[in-house]
Amino acid sequence: PSPDSVFERALKAAATPEDAHLLLLELTVGGTETTSRALANVVDVLLGDAAAMKAARAAAASADDAGLDAVIHEC
Repeated sequence: PSPDSVFERALKAAATPEDAHLLLLELTVGGTETTSRALANVVDVLLGDAAAMKAARAAAASADDAGLDAVIHEC
């Protein structure tokens, strides 16, 4: 794995491999609901804001990750 991967960072931060395992499980289980809720909020905002949707579509069509991130952060 890459030295910057979540797995490697968990191993560095944990006192034991078991702690790293628990940390990764907590991220997976706890992050799923949070990510789903955030995605739903972004979609809701985009559907209700024509200008934001237009900006998001333009950024996605031109593979402008930074532009898409900026639109999403505004949501």
